Amino acid sequence: MFHALSAQIDAILCDAFQALNLPIIHARAAPCSRPELADFQCNGAMPAAKAVGRMLRDITETMTTHRRARATFSRALLLHDLRLDV
Repeated sequence: MFHALSAQIDAILCDAFQALNLPIIHARAAPCSRPELADFQCNGAMPAAKAVGRMLRDITETMTTHRRARATFSRALLLHDLRLDV
């Protein structure tokens, strides 16, 4: 189940990166290195920001807004009681 959920999160992250004109190669979820903070993390914001010449803060704020707007993503996280750190 964890792998299937990770694949769903990756697909949603790819959509978000595409919507923000970011390289989707960086849109990957991984188990969080600090599980007390989140269940998954996406470390793609920094390399994506560098690739397109934008500030990291701009990327993370926009990504967070996009993520919250996705009802599918919110439902998937709530259903499995998970947290994602971007």
